[in-house]
Amino acid sequence: MERYRPIHTQTIATDGALRSLHDYGKPDFPARLYLDDFAKMPIGRVSWHWHEQLEFTYVLKGEIDYSVGERQARLRKGEGMFVNAGRLHMFRPAWESDEPLAFSLVFSPAMLAHGAESAAYRKYVLPIAQDRSVPFFPLRRDVPWQREILDALLHLRDLFDRQPFGFELMVQTELMRAWQTLLLNLKRQDGQDTAAGAAEERLKKMLALIQARYGEALRLEDIAAAASVSKSECIRCFKKALGLTPVEYLIEYRLTRAAELLAGTDLPVFEVGLRCGFESASYFAKMFRRRTGVTPLAFRRRREGPVPG
Repeated sequence: MERYRPIHTQTIATDGALRSLHDYGKPDFPARLYLDDFAKMPIGRVSWHWHEQLEFTYVLKGEIDYSVGERQARLRKGEGMFVNAGRLHMFRPAWESDEPLAFSLVFSPAMLAHGAESAAYRKYVLPIAQDRSVPFFPLRRDVPWQREILDALLHLRDLFDRQPFGFELMVQTELMRAWQTLLLNLKRQDGQDTAAGAAEERLKKMLALIQARYGEALRLEDIAAAASVSKSECIRCFKKALGLTPVEYLIEYRLTRAAELLAGTDLPVFEVGLRCGFESASYFAKMFRRRTGVTPLAFRRRREGPVPG
């Protein structure tokens, strides 16, 4: 049963289209619970990614800013989020000085019915999982039916921690109960998501370009061309979704990758900077210190030692 134990979120590995490369469980039990301890993440955030699985997140401590495409929501302690399949998302601390704690349960839609071929799956699961008008749904404690789902998430976390006899059956039953509550209360945003879906696809393409070529001398024109949009539309899209310009995000992503290399490799500091697109060691050190409060070398020394599991 050790294979079902919750694991700490570290880095989200993605392909060229930002699709997550994680397995999210096993074929016979396609669900995984992640502990989102931002203090233990090399980059202090869960980076942009998407997957075909459904996802629930619950905030245990502090506050996080959750982004799904161009939309954002702030979640506080005791609140949560449902993210639909295939939706580009990320989340980070609401305040740079904060180190919130959350957990995320990622699972196949097939967990909500007796297999993907069942009538229940086709009638009650697939229509929502494929519905572009339901990208995500914040869960608040002051709404009774949402509080019911939040309490179910706490119970699910306890099940993953304890793994009692009948664990798999209990998890599936609890997930089905939470899904039924969500399904009965969900209000689709008909007619609102066509433009938002197109904007999300454009954002995916531009983010994918940055993540694939961040070590190169990218220009604003290159980023905009990835989604066949003007430079002004590119800037608008990034500002709305991330609160940053494309160039600011590029620098942020380079620093993110640099932090991962500093924490996970023995590469010289200057080599880390070059690989991440910084043309000079001094500029790399300046930007890294501005972002983290410490020099690259001090960051590496602070991260030395085994990562708690």
